[in-house]
Amino acid sequence: MKKIREATRNDGTAVAEIFNYYVLNTAITFETEPLSPGQMGERIAKVWNDGYPFYVLEDGGKIVGFYYLHHWNYRKGFNKTAELVIYIKQDMVHNHYASTIFKHMLDTVREKYHYHLVICTLTTGSNKSGGLLQKYGFEKVGELKEVGYKFGKLHDIEHWVRNFDKVVKVEE
Repeated sequence: MKKIREATRNDGTAVAEIFNYYVLNTAITFETEPLSPGQMGERIAKVWNDGYPFYVLEDGGKIVGFYYLHHWNYRKGFNKTAELVIYIKQDMVHNHYASTIFKHMLDTVREKYHYHLVICTLTTGSNKSGGLLQKYGFEKVGELKEVGYKFGKLHDIEHWVRNFDKVVKVEE
């Protein structure tokens, strides 16, 4: 049974395991060093302490994905904008978990946090992620060429934005 709940420091081990696969094997994140369970627990606590949400998705009692929002830019004038981060356990990306997370995130942002904009950054070529963002009302607003470096290669990134002050029809 799927369940989304607030993450705690104690989730650091499971969340780090999911995240570290992407750190070590993909250019989806530009972090290059895996995080220890303690470091991930600290990250979870920092997100909450900064006033942003961090949630985990469980299925059958096991964490299979997570998402959080964080500062897009630390200047006070940007406090109505947040950046979205989502990861699904790499061997479970085809189980519709991302859709479950997106639906929860949309309701949470709208009802609890009242952000105007949510930004998501993708490595160019992440076609499935771009399709999901589009499905949930995000629109691609720009690209930056060769700004990320990983595995001996420069990568382009895309910025996607969802305006929560506009009514957006989400395709089911």
